[in-house]
Amino acid sequence: MILRKANNAERCQIRMLYRSVIGTPGCTWDDSYPDEENLSADLNAGTLFLLVDDGNIFGAVSVVPVRELDGLSWQVGGEDCCEISRIVIAPEHQGQGLAAAMLEMLFERLRKAGKSAVHLLVATENSPALKTYRKLGFTISDSPVSMFGHMYFQGELFLKK
Repeated sequence: MILRKANNAERCQIRMLYRSVIGTPGCTWDDSYPDEENLSADLNAGTLFLLVDDGNIFGAVSVVPVRELDGLSWQVGGEDCCEISRIVIAPEHQGQGLAAAMLEMLFERLRKAGKSAVHLLVATENSPALKTYRKLGFTISDSPVSMFGHMYFQGELFLKK
């Protein structure tokens, strides 16, 4: 499996991947999110990455081009950090460690780009994601924050150089 940047020709497949997890346990996504605007912004900025093998898309993650979480409390801020979002693994491939593998590949890219920390939000009810993020070394906040109509924990990971 490799992690590579998505391209515009894959827009339909990515949209279908996003839609495939709506209604699954822990997922806060619905018919209005992620939307075409999110997808276009990520593709245009070149910040949408896909986990692929033999031409099949297994997962996706975005390094958010417009950081929405800067107003929250973080230990590392500014240009040294980045925010990731829209992390998804196809339902038929969940529970196989693919999210962790995908994120580890992304973190290596971010380290090479000079980033020292990664920020994310994780839905309080998304136990599998919380377990994965903790396993990867994220510090998860004790108190949830209300954003986008849901309750989330903040996650921060320091990228060792």
